[in-house]
Amino acid sequence: MSYTEVMQSKSNENIEHIEPIELKDKPQVYSQAHFVRIKTGENENKLSLKIGRYKKVNGMKNI
Repeated sequence: MSYTEVMQSKSNENIEHIEPIELKDKPQVYSQAHFVRIKTGENENKLSLKIGRYKKVNGMKNI
């Protein structure tokens, strides 16, 4: 398993995320997992996971 770098959000110092992880890549669609950690207090964090399925435009990913 490879590890990725945790990055600070440019718009909010309480939000950290990693680059989206590609789950599947098909000819017309692809799916990704987005992990986010939100600092809500001194020792409190919330984790968020978004799994998205996206259409490709002209066979290319919308990034």
